[in-house]
Amino acid sequence: MLAVLLLCAAVCRLGSSRDSETVLYGERFRIRLSRTAQDLTFWPGLDVVYILWTSEDGLASLDPRHSLDGGYFVINQMTQLDTGQYNVWEKNYSVSSVDISVVANQQTYDLTPGDSVNFQYDLPFTSCNVFFTPEGYLRKGAEIVRRGRVQYRRNCRAFSISQPCKFNIEGGDTSCSGTYEIKDDKENTALQVTLTVRDHSDLDSYGLVGIAAFISPALCFCLKCCCCRKSGLKKDSSDSEGSDADSTQMQILNSHHSQPPSYEEAMALTEETSGSPHFFTSTAEPRVGVMGVQNCHGPHVDI
Repeated sequence: MLAVLLLCAAVCRLGSSRDSETVLYGERFRIRLSRTAQDLTFWPGLDVVYILWTSEDGLASLDPRHSLDGGYFVINQMTQLDTGQYNVWEKNYSVSSVDISVVANQQTYDLTPGDSVNFQYDLPFTSCNVFFTPEGYLRKGAEIVRRGRVQYRRNCRAFSISQPCKFNIEGGDTSCSGTYEIKDDKENTALQVTLTVRDHSDLDSYGLVGIAAFISPALCFCLKCCCCRKSGLKKDSSDSEGSDADSTQMQILNSHHSQPPSYEEAMALTEETSGSPHFFTSTAEPRVGVMGVQNCHGPHVDI
């Protein structure tokens, strides 16, 4: 019978869709037992299947954390040892299946040198074990508290332990940075704490980065405005100089072409043409065209 259940559990795990649940250490979980259910099994993923309940005998497990509540099978104070697949069987097939993953509770603290902190989990003092992994280390943490007693203080020396399972740090420094794990007597992790103690140089560097990030956009904006203003002034100055030069040139051309001939020039012209003297007007004949100015001002100018 056990071999059949093991094979069926493997088939269900590979071929059927099922529910998945994540449960925190110490929480309670309930599994519904239908009226036609015959068995409840637990498969932790090894080559063994545990029968937790049967319709004929009721609770088959001697674990005191297991109980029945109406139509539910209840697991109290769950630990990582309860991680696995739970199947409710009806005859020779599974009618419901759930994968449960039990994880540790998580806490995070960010401190400065001299700060104090404490964290705890409600475990019996004789089952209170604390493991510490310094920041940046990849190896498994060392046991600094065993069954409520301090073992050694290789890194952070400012800690103490009190009942029931309370870990205290008074005036910690950067050597206290790392991961603390409170475990029960079966090495299940009840609480995992990430503690970071930053020294003043780190805080100063973060402050400078923040100030630089705030000032840089404003400084770039000011430089851009100054550059644009200088460019505009230079352009206006160039345009003004060009306009003044064009105006001066026009005045010289106009004065050269619009000045009437002198009296002597008029008399000499009269003698050459054997006619009576007269002065040029805007309608006088013949007209004299001025060459060389067409390209500057369009059609030729008559005077």
